[in-house]
Amino acid sequence: MRLTETVDRRRSLYRGRRVTLHGWTLPEDNEFQEISSTEWVCSKKPLVLYLQVPGAQWQISGLDVGVYPLTPRSRTWIVNKVTGCAARRTGFFVTPDFACTSHAVQGDTLEAVWASPKRPGLRTNLQDMVTAYVIFSRVRSGGAIKLLNAFAPKLFQSGPPVGASMLLKKLRGELLEEDIEEAFKTAEEQQESRHEKDLLDDIYICQACTESAGTRRGKAARDFGVRKPADVWNCILKDGFWTKCSECKLNISKPQRTAGNATGQFGGRRGAAGGERGREFGELGAARGRMLGERGAAHGALGKNFGGMGAASGVRGAASGAVGAASGVLGAAAGAVGAASGAVGAAFGVLGAASGVLGASSGVVGAASGLLGATHGALGAASGV
Repeated sequence: MRLTETVDRRRSLYRGRRVTLHGWTLPEDNEFQEISSTEWVCSKKPLVLYLQVPGAQWQISGLDVGVYPLTPRSRTWIVNKVTGCAARRTGFFVTPDFACTSHAVQGDTLEAVWASPKRPGLRTNLQDMVTAYVIFSRVRSGGAIKLLNAFAPKLFQSGPPVGASMLLKKLRGELLEEDIEEAFKTAEEQQESRHEKDLLDDIYICQACTESAGTRRGKAARDFGVRKPADVWNCILKDGFWTKCSECKLNISKPQRTAGNATGQFGGRRGAAGGERGREFGELGAARGRMLGERGAAHGALGKNFGGMGAASGVRGAASGAVGAASGVLGAAAGAVGAASGAVGAAFGVLGAASGVLGASSGVVGAASGLLGATHGALGAASGV
């Protein structure tokens, strides 16, 4: 709560002093009316409100340290001086302290503030700047300030107060006494002309123009797409440092579209090149498959030739065996000569058997070569696929 009038100078209970409600004393015949679970209305005014004063060291007899008994006071004021009609009101010099004006907190140091300065799109003047300064300077750090809304960017660009500025120049010797009146008038006219300026002509910095020019480039609010003062936030301020004028937004969007088309074309060309390369690899694989197939067929023919040679050797071996048997018969008939001839025939028989075995081995080798040729042919067909 906050005192609305000075109630005790000795205890520094001046107007605007912040206090908390510690307790109260009600009339004996008071009745309560329940409004809600947390709100009650008394039928009669309290006799005393006990206020706790933060930081107070004094103590009133019978009360806790820093507790002050506030009693009702009456005030009379004239409503109509002609008729002499007067009004009288009785109450307590205290009010709930949920919010206050900047004027009420001048000189105070607060734990935190919720501030609502002039909004964007509204015209500002020197008084608005002073009001915002008072609000923002009531706390010890910026972290204790909570803004309820964004404030106008021109809020702190109204220039110095005319009177204080003229006085400072006079004290510094920068302004002669005979020139003060004229300088004062000129400064006031400049401030008035600044306040009368169309808000759509206010200058804002375009980040893209600044980068391209290498120096700060400003444009009027209308060049950012602002059609009415309420558009300043959406068209300019919400982008912060990256604010761009309408022309720069259009120029930036064109290269983006061109870059997208170029990227698509590049991707198409790269895809076509990939398809061509795939076709070349396919043709190479088919050629290699045909080559391996032909090589396998040649191995198969070679194996067939080895098999025929082995069969021929077997036939010759069988014929040699038959000749040997005949020779043995003739040797037996001829006696010792026949025996000798039989032995020779037996030797020829053994030789024929060996030749038969060799022929069979040659056939096996031929069959293996044919199988190898067929495998190469299958591999060649697979490579072609």
